[in-house]
Amino acid sequence: MQYCKNLVRMMCGCLLGTFLSTQANAQHTITPPGQMTIKGVLRQVVLDSIQQHAGEKKFLAGIKTSNYNGSFIKGLEDSAQADFYRFMLLNSVTKANSRVPVQAENYVDQSLRRYYALNNSNMPRKSLELAPRFKNDVHAFQIDLATGDTLSMNYGLWHRVRFNDQLTISGIPININYANLGGQDPYRNASMNAGLIKFSFDRQAYLNNVNEQLNHTYNLEKYFLADINYREALRQFVDVRLQGILQQPEFAPQAKQLRSLLTYEQLYFLDSVQLHHMIFSPGLLKGYYYDGKKMNPDSKEMQDDVIVTNSNLIPYATKERYYTALLDLKKSIGTSAQVAAMLAESDATQNYLRFYVESDINKPKLSRELLPLSGVQTFLLNVHTLEAGNIAVSSSAGTMQDVFISGVSGKYATSNTFVHMALGRRQDIDYRTLGFRQSIQPGTYGMQFLRVGRGTGKKDYVSLSVMNANSKQNNRGEFATTNIPQNIFMAGAQTQWSLGKGGMLNAEFTKSNSNFASPTSSANDHSNVTKAAMGRFFDDFWMTSSFNLRYTGEISGANIQQSAYVGYSGMGYNNPGNPYARKGMTMYGGNVRKYFDGNKGMVSARVDIRNMAQSAINSARWQSIGVGVDAKYKFSRKYTLGMRLNQTTLEDQQPTRNSTSFVNRKASLTSQWNGRLASKSFSNFTTIGIQRLDYITQLHPIESEFLQFNTTQIFMVGKKGNTISANVFYNRDMRDAAVYGNLLTAEAGYNYTLLKKLFCGTAFTYLENKEVVKQIGVRQHVGVQVLKRWSFQASVDLRDDLENSQMNYLYGNFRTELSLHYLMK
Repeated sequence: MQYCKNLVRMMCGCLLGTFLSTQANAQHTITPPGQMTIKGVLRQVVLDSIQQHAGEKKFLAGIKTSNYNGSFIKGLEDSAQADFYRFMLLNSVTKANSRVPVQAENYVDQSLRRYYALNNSNMPRKSLELAPRFKNDVHAFQIDLATGDTLSMNYGLWHRVRFNDQLTISGIPININYANLGGQDPYRNASMNAGLIKFSFDRQAYLNNVNEQLNHTYNLEKYFLADINYREALRQFVDVRLQGILQQPEFAPQAKQLRSLLTYEQLYFLDSVQLHHMIFSPGLLKGYYYDGKKMNPDSKEMQDDVIVTNSNLIPYATKERYYTALLDLKKSIGTSAQVAAMLAESDATQNYLRFYVESDINKPKLSRELLPLSGVQTFLLNVHTLEAGNIAVSSSAGTMQDVFISGVSGKYATSNTFVHMALGRRQDIDYRTLGFRQSIQPGTYGMQFLRVGRGTGKKDYVSLSVMNANSKQNNRGEFATTNIPQNIFMAGAQTQWSLGKGGMLNAEFTKSNSNFASPTSSANDHSNVTKAAMGRFFDDFWMTSSFNLRYTGEISGANIQQSAYVGYSGMGYNNPGNPYARKGMTMYGGNVRKYFDGNKGMVSARVDIRNMAQSAINSARWQSIGVGVDAKYKFSRKYTLGMRLNQTTLEDQQPTRNSTSFVNRKASLTSQWNGRLASKSFSNFTTIGIQRLDYITQLHPIESEFLQFNTTQIFMVGKKGNTISANVFYNRDMRDAAVYGNLLTAEAGYNYTLLKKLFCGTAFTYLENKEVVKQIGVRQHVGVQVLKRWSFQASVDLRDDLENSQMNYLYGNFRTELSLHYLMK
């Protein structure tokens, strides 16, 4: 009876119970396989399979098994037991405390399931480890050269070198990206050179490597026992025990008649009262106890059972004892609801197990249970990002967001917790204001960041974060300045709430504190500055705080998506971890988007309002208001029409007066058309717009009205994918107020293939900016593929001045580029 109880506990409890509970769980997780046990008939099925294939799995037959006592697993022959014992010694993944009987028994069960799921091949420990131990795979190598006489960042001779590589050590893939940019500084008549390198852990490649090893080593369906027919296993289990009951001396004379009183499904689904009627008065129940969803009286299974005979031929005392034995058997099987649900959901459960195996969330669990991973390999299963070198870090807008540092960053996350850490040096270059604010607001900081949270980014979570930043001295030639030692300490909290069908709500609150010291302070004094910034964290609370609240949601029935936000930052708020963070600002806004006609059409509207304080002692501020309306409709696969209306205003609001500093209004109509003309495929993209631009200069206000037109036409010609293209852009200032307002550019080109591997492009260009420049030119591009992996590209752009003006030097007359690319993979 104990075996049968364990059978039901495993089958109904572990498989059915966890399956039903996870249907409501958005993360789709089930009971970890390592927590499942194999008892009863399932254990016997596993042992029979191991015994049958005992000669196919041999693990280092020469290993000493002095501790093997010959009775390790009942039901296995000595040769199979010895082989399984070696497997446990050499290939065990987890260890159990043998002093605790329950842990020791579960450990044996887990090892037995792993051994049962092994593919039929000779697999010593090394074959289970991640491979390869060392591998180098160069992905790409590229060299670009460019030169020209246009006064820009590409003035003179420039080069760029790019190298991408993947290094795998002990099954751990590490991506290496290197880029070098160098050339002539157009402002100082000197050379410039900068190299960036980044090392990053490739999580997806690592999980693919782990998954490949799992599938190569194990049959995961067998590990989940999904290869076993539970209905048939249950029937065999009951049949064996029924035969054992009927072979008892008191039942043997009437064994055939007793067996004919019940079918398997009747034993599964009848309660004790109904079962009593079936044994003592079978005619009273005929037909009314059946559940059409669970059993069919006309099914083959019912017809295969012996037809019920006259139970009056069986003595009453024999029936009583048989009824008592059946009740004990039924208790070991479980309630009718448990058995019915298990059999009804068995197929769905097996399908769900396939999802469990394929999910990245569950791969770390499977890997820890099945593969002999090292400590580092196990740790990396939950590492989502790990980068070092010149990297960009983003965590949250109130702490670190889109900041470029030289350092290290990593994020470790489990199913319900995460930790994000970063350490490095931020160094910005801002030529326009560097010399004026460098001493009190430097662009170079040494930064340390930590964020810990509970939950996941896709669902509800809450997290706390801290960041410490110390200003650093700079050395940029004539821009080198001595800044005042400064320490900034920040702390914040972030949370996300799911509103169900109502959407998602994100909130973040951060607080900063800054402390300064004398430029001549010693290192010990600088340490005191750091302590002071933390100790006086709550000073000027609201003036040094920031708060952001954002809502996103949708009305699925109406095909509407909406979002809204509100934010605040005090005048003393300082966040070196977010280059785009602003102090003294309140902002709010939102947008609504509506889809209609089967998502062919879309209409959206948005509004954004920002108030930026100018002073800490009065109400002076800048107010920016942006509104917009977008619409798009796809009439067919070939034609789409869109419309956009935008307005942005900036107002200078002083205590005694208000004035408008900037106004930008624009309306545009866009069309996209794909079709065929004279049996040639073509595509056209056209935009027509009108724009009003008013702004204040040092001399007088400028009021401009622009008429804009842009069209691009592409024709496919020939069978080699050759194309003829034309592009025209025209911008006309109808008031002739803007210096660069009247602009016309045109280009017509032909892209073609020669000799199968030679790709060419020829284009004629025209540029006219009224009273500034007028040029005509030709552009030629050549690319060739060599030896499958090498590619060579060269281009030259030549322009001739049709008119001479004082501004011609801004545009130049030539530019050439040369690129050599070797694609490794």
